[in-house]
Amino acid sequence: MKHPEPGEDADPLLGAPGAIRAPLLAALLDRGGSSRRRVIADLGTLQPGMLDALSQSRTRLVVADLPGRRAENEDDWDRLDAALPRRHWREPLAAVLCWDLLNYLDAGRLAALAEALRERAAPDCRVHALIHYSALEMPGAPGQIRIDPNLDLRIPSLADTRPIATPRYTPKALEKAMPALVVERTMLLGNGMQEFTFRVHRPN
Repeated sequence: MKHPEPGEDADPLLGAPGAIRAPLLAALLDRGGSSRRRVIADLGTLQPGMLDALSQSRTRLVVADLPGRRAENEDDWDRLDAALPRRHWREPLAAVLCWDLLNYLDAGRLAALAEALRERAAPDCRVHALIHYSALEMPGAPGQIRIDPNLDLRIPSLADTRPIATPRYTPKALEKAMPALVVERTMLLGNGMQEFTFRVHRPN
């Protein structure tokens, strides 16, 4: 297992057997408790586990299903305006869940996605992502990760997929590629993935 870089949190917490605990995701979803109304954008697929986890809060969940668009070979699968018309984004976003999607975007597409998120973000919006950091290979398609009501992650084995090379983005590489976002926290998870939260960068 790779040792964390300076400034990183190293706590490979384990959840239930076969699951991985994601502390930064749990903290993000718990922000504001159950009384504050908020809008969360999920760039992945609709998951029953996420609906269950948010059922006791005043949360509107907007699901973009970018993995589904990619599976249908849409050239602009990662463009938010194409995935969801602006009428779905009338309220500022309190949080954005990217799951493993950033691993499948090059620098130009990362920049465009980050800028689109900044345009829709509330001032205190946080963006969460999971980066394949230690492994040399990752699943051939995004959207394989699942979450249960306890907010534990279920991550598929590479044996169940057709793997491809991992870009292994570092925090510095992601900040360079996405100037609209700033790395706020990282945590190395028990399976070697790195969990990120970003805050929105707003130039003065």
